[in-house]
Amino acid sequence: MIETFPSGSENEVPSTALLERILAHAAQVEIIEAPPDETDRDGAVGTIVSGPEIAELARLLAVVDGGTGDQCRCLGWPTIMVRDAYGHQIARWTLHHQTGIRGLGNCDAELRDAPTLTEWLAEHGLTRSREIQNILARRRDEAEQRRTA
Repeated sequence: MIETFPSGSENEVPSTALLERILAHAAQVEIIEAPPDETDRDGAVGTIVSGPEIAELARLLAVVDGGTGDQCRCLGWPTIMVRDAYGHQIARWTLHHQTGIRGLGNCDAELRDAPTLTEWLAEHGLTRSREIQNILARRRDEAEQRRTA
């Protein structure tokens, strides 16, 4: 069972202040390179941050306040699980299309600096987001080349 913090935060609009308020109560943040329904599968790559790294992660997860007003239909990945000092999960978020986050409030929110978060994840062994970004960039370049040809 997932306990949410603070009670009723799922009714708030996403904001960096809400994110920081939740992470202020975190003892540990686990990020698993899988959708939420596959976090316990064999071979799922993950990393755990604690202490000062949580503040760094909060900076990287900063969002455009107010959210998008909508929710992507995909499950999203990686999954970010926030735990308190007792090991209770107080929040669970997913990243969507390497540019947004779900679970922080009542709708999805765009990340302020998705490319930097993608690089941070890769530095912590979670390279799939960077691989997807590279594929998308190649496709954009190829489409532009076809358009101009």
